[in-house]
Amino acid sequence: LSGIKAGSYALNYEKKLDSIGLRSDKISNILLSNADKKSFDLQLPYLCRFSKDMKVCPKCHKNDETVNIVYGYPEDDDIEKEKKGEIVLGGCIFDRYCKPRKYCKHDHQPY
Repeated sequence: LSGIKAGSYALNYEKKLDSIGLRSDKISNILLSNADKKSFDLQLPYLCRFSKDMKVCPKCHKNDETVNIVYGYPEDDDIEKEKKGEIVLGGCIFDRYCKPRKYCKHDHQPY
C-alpha cells in the first residue's frame, strides 16, 4: 500500500461463478485511515443471485415449466431424466454456496 494516501476508495472486482460466468460487483466507501500500513485484510461480501427460497422463475414469475438442476457426475437414470426433460444437468464443477437449483424450460432461465 505504499504511496496510497488516506481517504475513501471504491473497489471493483469480479468473482467467477462456476458454469455461470463472471459477476462484477463494487464495494464503496473503503476507508484507509493509516497510510503507513503495508497491508490490510478486506472482507468481501458474499453475494449470490440465487436463493433457496425462489419458488418461481424470476423472468416469467411462474413455476409450471420448471425442473430441478442436478449437480455432480450424473447417474444413468439422470441422463434418461434429462433426455425426457425432467431435470437439467448442472455439471460437476460448481460453487457449492451459490448455485441455481431450478431451471425454467419456458425462459431457459436457471434460478
